[in-house]
Amino acid sequence: MSNNYYAIPVPPVVHVLDDDESMRELVMELARTLKAVPRAYARATEFLDGYRPSPIECLVVDVRMPDMTGLEVQKRLLDAGHRMPLLFITGYGEVNTAVEAMRTGAMDYIQKPFEPMALAEKIKAALDRSRAQHRASLEEGTINARFALLTSKEREVAVRVVAGKSSREIADEFGLSIRTIENHRARIMDKLHADSVVDLVHLLSPRVGAPPSEAH
Repeated sequence: MSNNYYAIPVPPVVHVLDDDESMRELVMELARTLKAVPRAYARATEFLDGYRPSPIECLVVDVRMPDMTGLEVQKRLLDAGHRMPLLFITGYGEVNTAVEAMRTGAMDYIQKPFEPMALAEKIKAALDRSRAQHRASLEEGTINARFALLTSKEREVAVRVVAGKSSREIADEFGLSIRTIENHRARIMDKLHADSVVDLVHLLSPRVGAPPSEAH
């Protein structure tokens, strides 16, 4: 199965949301050392109103802010369908809040005071995760586009291949020759760029259900 994708020449983005100017400046400087574009916000509403998703990104956000908590920002993003990695900056006594945020999808947290390089490592890990998510999204989109090329008959055959049926069994069910079914299978594999039946089942399993006679 081919995994060749064009690299997208878009630099990663590090969003930093903190009402403390010195903290914003620190995170922005760390972002630059990681070859990322920093975008800083002093207020949650400013960030949420101006946020535009980037292919590779993360958000460094303080747990406690004047207008909205970090958890509320996280919930707003999740409700809007945004899944970028979040890093929470916590103060003394706020670790429980950060742990709660991680239960609902945040990637990590760091407690003040901290070493700048420790935060830099966490930001790098967050961008690496975002990069992996973006790569998976591209792969998913490519596979879906290829799946859309299948004819209705090819999809019917594909359902039965995923169910583990042999070409003879499929041929008997449709009243067709084994050669005809084999031709369908070959076209399916060609359109999906699958190198083996194992690849084919891996690609198709999330996209097709059981044959009508086996559905529950």
